[in-house]
Amino acid sequence: MTKQQGMSLVGLMVGIFVGLLVALAVAGTASFMESQRRMSTGANGAMSNAANGMFLIEKVVRQAGLGLMVPGGFACPGLNLANGGTVRSDGGAVYPVSVVDGGTGPDQITIAYLDTLLSAAPPRLLLPQATADSAFRIANSDGIVSGTLLLLQDASALQPCTLMQVSAVTAAAVGADIVHTGGPTNTASSSFSTPVAYLDNAKAAPANAFRWLTYRVNTSPASPNYLALEEVDNSTGTVTVVAEDVVSMQAQYGLVPPLGSVAAPLDSVISWTDATGAWAAPSATDMLRVRAVRLAIVARSQDRDHTAANACSATSANQSATRYRNLVAWTGKAPAVDPSAANPEQDGPTIDLATAAGDNWCHYRYRSVNLMLPLLNVRMGLR
Repeated sequence: MTKQQGMSLVGLMVGIFVGLLVALAVAGTASFMESQRRMSTGANGAMSNAANGMFLIEKVVRQAGLGLMVPGGFACPGLNLANGGTVRSDGGAVYPVSVVDGGTGPDQITIAYLDTLLSAAPPRLLLPQATADSAFRIANSDGIVSGTLLLLQDASALQPCTLMQVSAVTAAAVGADIVHTGGPTNTASSSFSTPVAYLDNAKAAPANAFRWLTYRVNTSPASPNYLALEEVDNSTGTVTVVAEDVVSMQAQYGLVPPLGSVAAPLDSVISWTDATGAWAAPSATDMLRVRAVRLAIVARSQDRDHTAANACSATSANQSATRYRNLVAWTGKAPAVDPSAANPEQDGPTIDLATAAGDNWCHYRYRSVNLMLPLLNVRMGLR
């Protein structure tokens, strides 16, 4: 009979020990791989959010000013606009692009335009309106049907514009008569402080929609849209989230030389400025110098990175590894000695991530996208 031997106690203990070492190594490798995956997807997600937000705003900015310009200036020194019986603008200034500086927080940018090319060559009124609420006759009704929006513009550009909606078009011996009653956009002129009965030669710019949009970052922790890039339709008050996990947006005006200056070509941007000081509430003359905007959007990863220190401080490295709490919106070069003789590119505003993203700022990864956008419709409309 053959004698059989099993494992000794020592051999069994060694086997268990080796197995534990292998299990620990596999667990460590899996943990490392998961950490790397979270780091990679977090950074990619942050870049995707920033890029998506910038792409949307870029499309809108490129249309800014369409239908709102006349040779030498703005068609509308003010705007009368109501929707659903609520006055949204009572003669207030509406520019192709305007920026509100957020101080240490995110900036806001507002863009306005009419959404059809027909608005760039609007028909004229053949007869003056009897009252601000009465029908009027235009020279050409091509493309204008019931439901079309018309932005009436004073021929002298001294009176506010008024947005109204066509309810009926009737052909006349010359031109067509336009009736504007009913519908959400047609509000009694008495709702406005300065109702306007437009004279002959006023313009009626047609459009399917008047786009008057504000982009802002929601910084209220109590809001369900906290740290989301929102689009506010100022015509209706509707708020839409267009990108998530956006912690900051910064914007600057790009300025051409003042009218009459010979320091540089009139269409050349010679400086960039925040919407502060004199540019916090610029005049219409000053706003005519704005021919470009510069934007930066900073987004963070969706998931918190647990590999960072538990407590965040002013010297805690955030998870982009090379940056700390303060992040520059964009980098540039020092301006020339004479800024009117060149196109200076200075560093953008500094973003304090602790202020922008909260006390746990160092547990996330951040990516930024910046872009300079010309206002082509403003440039072409002024000619």
